[in-house]
Amino acid sequence: MTARPTTRVRARALRQRGRTLVELLIAIVLSLLIVSAVGSLYYFTSQSARTAQQSSSAEERGHTGMFLLGEPIMMAGFGNVNSGALSTRFGAVALQGPHLRACTNARFNDPANLDFTCVPSATPGDALFVAFQAESAAGIAPQGTQPLRDCTGANAPLIGDALTVRNAYSIEQTAGGALELQCLGNGGGQRQGLIRDVEDFKVYFAFDTAGYNRAGVNPANFTVQPSTLLTAAQINAMPVVQNEDPNTSASNAWNHVVAVLVCLQLRATEAGSTPDGVSRYRPCPQNEVEAATGTAEVAVNDGFARRTVVQVFTLRARAQAAPASQFQP
Repeated sequence: MTARPTTRVRARALRQRGRTLVELLIAIVLSLLIVSAVGSLYYFTSQSARTAQQSSSAEERGHTGMFLLGEPIMMAGFGNVNSGALSTRFGAVALQGPHLRACTNARFNDPANLDFTCVPSATPGDALFVAFQAESAAGIAPQGTQPLRDCTGANAPLIGDALTVRNAYSIEQTAGGALELQCLGNGGGQRQGLIRDVEDFKVYFAFDTAGYNRAGVNPANFTVQPSTLLTAAQINAMPVVQNEDPNTSASNAWNHVVAVLVCLQLRATEAGSTPDGVSRYRPCPQNEVEAATGTAEVAVNDGFARRTVVQVFTLRARAQAAPASQFQP
């Protein structure tokens, strides 16, 4: 007679029994689901971080561009470079040539030699020229101050009796085909790249219409009151009120610009930097009305994140203590 297996033997047999095929399939499916969920979470987290990084980088480059443009614009006409017979208004020491010029959707023919003829360009955006005194002088800066350099890092040359910085800004194409905000310094030659992936660069000007209209009658107009926003093309088309040298006359329209509105439109460096592949942004204004009122949001289905940065800079040499401004950017 065969003896029955004991309870201990039966328990050991159960422990040694393998998994069934159904149990293995269920375990594999559950493992795949867990791996898939973790992988999806990692992908979307990485994509979200990449999108945020690209958008943040574009915005940061925009603010950096404003920093590089802002100080020279505010310095335009500072010191001995007032570009007009405005000594009765602004306490100019000497007049050393133009301090501010621009082109709308064009480039200067030869800004290094003060040829500001606007010529067509294959790259987008405007062109802007600014000049200001680079050296310290009595009543202007503390003695011993190091002279400022131009946008390429070169020393400012002596123009007349003052060291003078002259910078010309525009969007140019790099050797690799990218669009870049660049600057041409005093001596011309090699441009200096400032900000990469800049799709548009626009400038508009707060204009003192009353001062311009009175220039031919009473140049000593002590009230600076910007009343309208103009493009460079509109200012370039304005006639000289008096038959004088346009670079040294109070009647030159550029001598009645009080502030400059600057817009930079930047693109992310990599595609696929938007959550749904659509870039939504407000482009730079294309006329003076849009500059004053703002632009509508547009959508571009190319996957590149974009950021637009706008800022207004007042020319220190054209400002007064309490201007009665009607200009609303």
